[in-house]
Amino acid sequence: MDTLPNFAAQQGWDREYPTFSDFDLPTYVGLPTFMNLPWVPDPDELRRRGIEIAIVGAPFDDGVSHRPGARFGPRAIREAQYTSGSIHSLALGNEPFESVAVADAGDANIVPAWLERGHAMIYRKVRAVAGSGAIPIVFGGDHSITWPAATAVALETVQRLNAICRSAERPSRTTPSLCDGVEEAHSAISWLLPARTASQTST
Repeated sequence: MDTLPNFAAQQGWDREYPTFSDFDLPTYVGLPTFMNLPWVPDPDELRRRGIEIAIVGAPFDDGVSHRPGARFGPRAIREAQYTSGSIHSLALGNEPFESVAVADAGDANIVPAWLERGHAMIYRKVRAVAGSGAIPIVFGGDHSITWPAATAVALETVQRLNAICRSAERPSRTTPSLCDGVEEAHSAISWLLPARTASQTST
């Protein structure tokens, strides 16, 4: 039998080439984490690495009264950014990823059409991340994710929160209590977000 040609040698595929860390690769290569940050979904690993800020996805829109689609928000945010490597903040005059340990902690374990479970999974995920010592930054998701997410952070950090909810539409007050737009009232009533420090603006 004839020996097969050494295609790798002929084409130069076996030459020594430089390799790059996941953080320095283009954002269209590999796992779509936010800003190509490390993917660290395990709270124990977040704590071990000393992560100070963690991205959390809440791909959930079962609470909307009209036009679902916000469930695709966390993935879209991760895929929309196009820079890689360290970035420079013109406003702060520094490279934030060089001074703060940031990671992508993944998404809450969400399945569609199960509102109560979705809120429970968001609450558990955010509380686990907050319990690791990291500050969760939550990508949603419809308005209702504020209720379980804010509750988780408040209970884990044992302090009241300040929040500004920015929305592109007026929240509905005619939907059931767990649904879109009612979570700010829930939070204010529970004192997790005191009414004097929580505000919402709509366009």
